[in-house]
Amino acid sequence: MDRATDIINYTWLWLEDAAQYTETFAGWLSDDERMKAAKFHFSVDRQRFTLGRGFIRALSAVHLHIHPNAVVFSLTDTGKPYLKEGGLEFNVSHSGRGVLIAWSDGAAVGADVEMMDCKTTETLKGIAQISFSTDECAVLAAASESEIAPTFYRIWVRKEAIIKAEGVGLGGPLQAFSVVSLKSGIATWADEVPYPDSDRIWKLVDLKAPQGHLAALAIPQGARVEEGSNTLLNSRW
Repeated sequence: MDRATDIINYTWLWLEDAAQYTETFAGWLSDDERMKAAKFHFSVDRQRFTLGRGFIRALSAVHLHIHPNAVVFSLTDTGKPYLKEGGLEFNVSHSGRGVLIAWSDGAAVGADVEMMDCKTTETLKGIAQISFSTDECAVLAAASESEIAPTFYRIWVRKEAIIKAEGVGLGGPLQAFSVVSLKSGIATWADEVPYPDSDRIWKLVDLKAPQGHLAALAIPQGARVEEGSNTLLNSRW
């Protein structure tokens, strides 16, 4: 398949709008997935997990022409679910009351959404020191007080999207690549970022997210992004 023709789809699920599907989705989960959901202390975390996993089960079911509860996922060493049959790539992220899901017909994708919480400036800068590159730390240090949190979270979602696209989790070399740098005192956000441990170059797409949230996708060079549909939520299985 010509990578230049790849289309990356994404969609949002919000707990207030999708709560009616939670029971149906829960009925599709495997025993292991139910056990994982049950381990979440807060109900909002269980809901987000169930909605995210249920949606990718629905996507996989359409792809494989089977019922969602018949889908069998394999897991990578970092616990990321995937289809052994191939042909469908997906990534899920959730924060606050939202779930972000991205998928494609065979092209790797990473997605991340974060709700800006009440962490102090000191805490954010402390996290940056162990997670961000020298360039990224310089950008954060140059930000005004009111821009520190938005800058931190924009860096974070972009970096995590790349790490998730690579499938390595937060154990990846976060400090070894930069998604932003200072040029003449101005923050310059990268459109494409080479990943140090592979020969891949990831295109970064900042998504429009609800107030208080920041989100990004990491997609292959040449791919394009389209907002997908939630219509399969209304499918009758």
